[in-house]
Amino acid sequence: MADAPIVPLTLAGRHFSIMPCPGHLQYQCTSSRCVETATHRVLSRATASTEWLCDAHTLAWARLQHADVARSATAP
Repeated sequence: MADAPIVPLTLAGRHFSIMPCPGHLQYQCTSSRCVETATHRVLSRATASTEWLCDAHTLAWARLQHADVARSATAP
């Protein structure tokens, strides 16, 4: 399958979850100006939204979430 995720990331946090897209769904990445096929579904409980992201944008989104969690953990 050409559009299978290279990084089949499954991750859940308090305010979000990331899962690989089911193989039968075909969505375009919803990140601005991206034309890649989405490989992951990101559910954000904080904004009550769903995003469909390619591998690169999924990893970028996960890094931002990790940075936010790390910042809030070290804040006084």
